[in-house]
Amino acid sequence: MEPPRRFIERIFEFCVMLALSAFLLRLATRWVIEAAPYLLVLFIIVLAGTIAYRVWRHMRDMGKW
Repeated sequence: MEPPRRFIERIFEFCVMLALSAFLLRLATRWVIEAAPYLLVLFIIVLAGTIAYRVWRHMRDMGKW
């Protein structure tokens, strides 16, 4: 069985994990901000295609096309 760790070791480990988490969150937000315009354009294209398909299918089912 492992002996209990000292209080200073636990504080140090907590600080290291907090710093690592902050760094990774900062990195992730920068990546999302950088990729956001491309994701927005992709979303608009997919949304327009979906709406056009639904309108076409509705008109075809109504017998107008």
